[in-house]
Amino acid sequence: MKAVIANRFGGPEVMEIVDLPVPRAAPGWVVVKVSHVGINFKDIYLRTGVYKARPTGPSGISYEPKFPFTLGLEASGAVSEVGDGVDDVDLGDKVCFQEGIGAYAEFVAVPAWRCAPVPDGISMDLAAAVPLQGGTAHYQCHGFTTLGPDSSCLVHAGAGGVGHILIQLAKHQGARVFTTVGSPEKAAFVRSLGADVVVEYRHQSFLNIVNEETDGAGVDIVWDSVGIATIHDSIKCARRRGICILFGSVSGQVHEVEPLALGAAGSVLFTRSHLEHFTSNAEEVRMRAGEIFDGILEGWLKVAIDRVLPFEDYAEAQRVLEERENMGKVLLRVS
Repeated sequence: MKAVIANRFGGPEVMEIVDLPVPRAAPGWVVVKVSHVGINFKDIYLRTGVYKARPTGPSGISYEPKFPFTLGLEASGAVSEVGDGVDDVDLGDKVCFQEGIGAYAEFVAVPAWRCAPVPDGISMDLAAAVPLQGGTAHYQCHGFTTLGPDSSCLVHAGAGGVGHILIQLAKHQGARVFTTVGSPEKAAFVRSLGADVVVEYRHQSFLNIVNEETDGAGVDIVWDSVGIATIHDSIKCARRRGICILFGSVSGQVHEVEPLALGAAGSVLFTRSHLEHFTSNAEEVRMRAGEIFDGILEGWLKVAIDRVLPFEDYAEAQRVLEERENMGKVLLRVS
């Protein structure tokens, strides 16, 4: 089978397509014949070594791969082999999965509990766009606080894979949504999703606009996937005893947040969250994917696919994310 591997940490040049044996299903695992692969910033973090010092998570995922390793964390496809002891996933089932390292391949072995069923009415490209970024948006909206008509939030990178879903989930809960984007085209896109206040961060201060629009009170929760370029002002955007969640670092890793700064901002609660802590068993994995699929089928949630590239264009797919050209999800078409 064809797979994309990395032989060392570095830029796109460390990746290459190779022929590997088709994996077999160990007990408790399944093999998925991949249809589409979702491209995520975590792929880039793994390729460049940003995550190499991360400890193994609660679900047993190691982010310190041994070279060479196959890239990719998210895909959709059909189950082609079922291991011993698996009784909730069947041969031929349409599934999607996230946090299964090795997804840039024609076949992937993954723990069965990490697979979510793809319902009728959901295409396989759309299914590949949901598990990781949809799951991330879902736990951000349901894992920390409950929003409502009197609530407000700030979503950074609102046109991105997670951001555009977060906007819609927050609006579905009745919240007033502030968001940042990098271009007029992205501003129009997020407005079409219901965003109330849109900040083009290249020439506007999101901190000033949040303060002006809230009379200095701030928002209930800030979701920051940008990192070092925004986090200190993000903390200042939260209301007194509000929440600021860092869940990505596309502008660079955040190595320090001063506790006194959190106090000065209004006793703000701050955390760096990871999806694996909110998808640590089959029930959570399938609940989060299922509720995103339900929103799509009910018509109030749009998961945007920016582009679908051929499998051989894996480097271009990662470049699109790194340069923040996308509005929605970037996918690779495998089969």
